[in-house]
Amino acid sequence: DHAAAVTLGPDVTLVEGGGTRQQSVCNALMTLENTEIADVFIHDGARPLISVGLLDRLIAALADHAAVAPAIAVTDALWHGQNGHVTGVQDRNGLYRAQTPQAFRLRSILAAHRAHSGNAADDVEVARAAGLDVAIVEGDEDNIKITYPRDFDRAERLLAQLGTRDS
Repeated sequence: DHAAAVTLGPDVTLVEGGGTRQQSVCNALMTLENTEIADVFIHDGARPLISVGLLDRLIAALADHAAVAPAIAVTDALWHGQNGHVTGVQDRNGLYRAQTPQAFRLRSILAAHRAHSGNAADDVEVARAAGLDVAIVEGDEDNIKITYPRDFDRAERLLAQLGTRDS
């Protein structure tokens, strides 16, 4: 059963979302099932500052891997806390901050979404639950996630910097 889709133009289709992020992505993937599309990039609208360089790294890595995702190695000290106090330290070796877009072979990620029983933080979680190996590519510090009001100010500063670099 496919989600209802409305075509907005020759290259744009609006797909009805689901009750969760994961279901919304699955609905979108299902609309591509009977097309010639082989690879998909799944991106969050909350990350509007994606760079061409990041897209190029994902495209290159997808040539050799069935699933790839950008991330940045954690360099800060990590603490556990409770009630405003440090309660422990977390080793940061091997930890990454995940980003989007995350890129996959369409058939593999669609099958993974269909098999996934619950909500997932991102599509890497869905892919890994289905046994898919996900390669990491270098993320981009400017590929920020807009979550809090202060993030809009940071995005404006980054866009202003980009504008001065291009002139």
